[in-house]
Amino acid sequence: ANKLLLHEFKEEIQKGKVYVRGHDREMRPIIHFRPALERLPFDCPSMVQLLIYSLERALHMMPPDKSQSRFAVLVDCKDFGLNRLPPISFIRELITIMMTHYPMRLGYVRIVNAGKGFNFMWKIIENMLQDRTKNKVSFLSEKEMCRELLKDIP
Repeated sequence: ANKLLLHEFKEEIQKGKVYVRGHDREMRPIIHFRPALERLPFDCPSMVQLLIYSLERALHMMPPDKSQSRFAVLVDCKDFGLNRLPPISFIRELITIMMTHYPMRLGYVRIVNAGKGFNFMWKIIENMLQDRTKNKVSFLSEKEMCRELLKDIP
């Protein structure tokens, strides 16, 4: 099944839209997400499947000794604008999937290069999240980016 899904999403993965690569200092697999690379019109079912595939890949990359059960997410919003905003229904579905099928798996989210488009979307998203999840999200300025990411990623 993984090979079938990999073939289905090969183009998006090669473009670098969503992929899992590397671990942070605590051995959390890192999911890289670049929302500006989303094709328009927005294909919700396909994007949900790609994100589930990526989450499952992250779970498979966790240490076999079970010393780590969470993953990290790095969101690079470079070139993401208001024209790339996904439908609210997609955001709700993604949050529901995370809460239902991947509870307590999120280590943290680092968001870099956030502009007006993503900041607008965040105002919608944050109202749908529990406080403990919101506290795991941080926005990094260009100045902070290297320093903070080097703390997390070897």
